[in-house]
Formats: sequence, C-alpha cells, structure tokens
Amino acid sequence: MRALTGAQRGAQAPTLERLKQAERAAWGAADARNPIIPGADAFAAQARQALTQEGFDPLTHPKVARALDILDERVAANPQQAWKEVNAFRRFINDHLVMSRDAGERRLGKILRRGLDDWVEQTNPVPEATAAREATRRVKKAEQLDGAAYKADLQASASGTGGNFENRMRAQIKRILESPKLRAGFSGDEIKEMEKAVRGTMTGNFLRWYARTFSPTTGALTGQLTALGQGGAAIGTGNPLFLAPVATGAVAKALVERNAARAANDVGAMVRAGGVMPEPRALSPATQAIIRALAAQGGEHPPLEVQIPLQSVSVP
Repeated sequence: MRALTGAQRGAQAPTLERLKQAERAAWGAADARNPIIPGADAFAAQARQALTQEGFDPLTHPKVARALDILDERVAANPQQAWKEVNAFRRFINDHLVMSRDAGERRLGKILRRGLDDWVEQTNPVPEATAAREATRRVKKAEQLDGAAYKADLQASASGTGGNFENRMRAQIKRILESPKLRAGFSGDEIKEMEKAVRGTMTGNFLRWYARTFSPTTGALTGQLTALGQGGAAIGTGNPLFLAPVATGAVAKALVERNAARAANDVGAMVRAGGVMPEPRALSPATQAIIRALAAQGGEHPPLEVQIPLQSVSVP
C-alpha cells in the first residue's frame, strides 16, 4: 500500500507512530498529575444557563439534558472535581453530543465542550492535556489520510491493471474536502494543500495528459508493449535515449503515479507536523530529463497553467 507514513521531505514531520507515542505520553502526564479543578458548581450553573440561551430544550435535546443532569449529580457529590473526572465528562460530551446525529445536539455539545475547556483554562490549566489533545487531533487526521490512501490503493489494485492510483487518491481527498464533517478538523492551510493535491501541478497535469494520450492501454500502441522495458530503463536512468515512442505513455503514467504518492505524502507530513509544510524538493535531474523528452515528443497539449477543477476528479 502506498501509505502516507513513509520517508518525509522535511525532518520536522514526525511519523504517525511517534505522534501516537507523544499522545500517550501527554495523556499519561495529565492523568498522573490529576490536579483539582475548582468551581465545578459555578460552571454547572453557567453551562445550563448558556445552553438555555442557545435554545436548549430538555424534550428536544434529551442527550444534552442527560449531560447536564450528570454534571449536576457530580457537582452535588463533590464541587471540587479532579482532572480525570472532568476529562471523563468531556469524553462523554464528545461521544454522545458532539458526535450525535442530531444537528441541534451537536451544536449544543460543542458549546458545552468549549465552555468546559474555558473553565479548566481559567481556573487550573492542564498544559499536558492541551498538548495531548493537539497530538490526538494530528493522529486522527493522519489516520484519516492513511485510510484514504489505503482505499485508493485497494481500488486501483482491484481495477485489474493495478494502475490509476493517482486518480483514485485524488478522488479520496476530494471526498474529504466535499464533506463538512470529514474536513472539519483540518486547518485552512491543510485544506489548501489538499486542494492542490486534487487539482495537481502544472508538471503533474502535463504528465496526466501525456499518459492518457499515449498510454499503451488505449489501443493505439497495441502489439508494441515489448518497448515497456525501455520505458523502465528511462525511469531508472533518466536517459531520454531509452524513450522509444511506444513506451513514453507508460513512462508518463509511472511518473504520474509516483507524483500522486508524493503529493499525498506532502499533505500527511503537513498534518503530522502541525500545519508546517515540509521543505519542497525539486524534481530530480532524471525526472526533468524525462519530462523534457516527453514534451518534445508530445506535440500539441493543453496549456500547462490550466488547473483541473475539483468536479473533474472522479472514480469510474
């Protein structure tokens, strides 16, 4: 599988496994300290009042009502809540309100969660928990992108030819972008990078056009597939002399697939690095030589500066 957790362009992007280790360590540190969060009784009263002002109704929003009742019960038993108890209640909000199928309960759940976080931050901040939540957000987004890459690779493999990973990956990222729920956790910069991966670069779009036009699977080059060995030599050596005309489509396709994996890796690395894009890497001299040779043989082609709209990316 062409996973997103391989070699990185920039050293600042941790692997998914290292992120998970940091996440576990941060949550463990918060639980070990387990500080007291004072003023739970005042928070409970303020939370109910704030939600009522936002349209909360016990009959319309039963899960929200149950959450507030649980909060009141805990506060009545002990107004000085320990961190672990507060964090357990936060998980309850996430699981039953923020993730609810009802839009109204989701909205009120987010308001309640934000109020709880503000209360903790203003009374007795737990920096370990802040670091843990940031690591958790990165892990979830990285796993989401890894899942997209897995699906794209599986779909491409099931197509019979083992190719077309590039279009499948773009379609998977497009699916995330088009879903408000799936894209909710990504930052503006991360979304821009994902859009770039879908629309493609000038070089990548030229290679896509060339691969479609001169691919040996279109029928135009049927009976001459033995030249693909020469195309492989071109990829390996960067020597355009190996580029027989019948093999250039296959070479372009191989470069397209590789560039798609790199673009997906860029997005994954940016997410794991907390929104910091790894240092860009220029095309290798070998790849540049191949592209020049393809351009020389390709004749007329669409302008390289034309961007591919999101709507044009689909999975057949």
